[in-house]
Amino acid sequence: MWEAIKNVFERHTLLNKLAARRKFYTATKEESESVLQFARTIRQLSAALATMKVTFSESERARALLNGLPDEYLAFISALDPVDSEACQISSSSGGATYPSACQVGSAEGTNSCLTL
Repeated sequence: MWEAIKNVFERHTLLNKLAARRKFYTATKEESESVLQFARTIRQLSAALATMKVTFSESERARALLNGLPDEYLAFISALDPVDSEACQISSSSGGATYPSACQVGSAEGTNSCLTL
């Protein structure tokens, strides 16, 4: 029964997929919203796309998150430098969701430290 209702009102047409993808890539952090709340919004939008069988990589999710941050985060965003893809691995939170890690160039010795988004 629920599937029948869902199929009527939640069509996964190309137009709906395009609209959901556009919403995902153009999402921006509201001034009153925290970064964690905005990250949750990005996760919810990506989950909605996943139900439509639209797939993309973790790095695309990270880019959508960073792209949606306002200019006041520009210094933080520019400090993120993915130097070594093997050093930056996907980490897991306690809730089971996965978040991409981004590397930041460390000290003068050239060490890298990963930041979890």
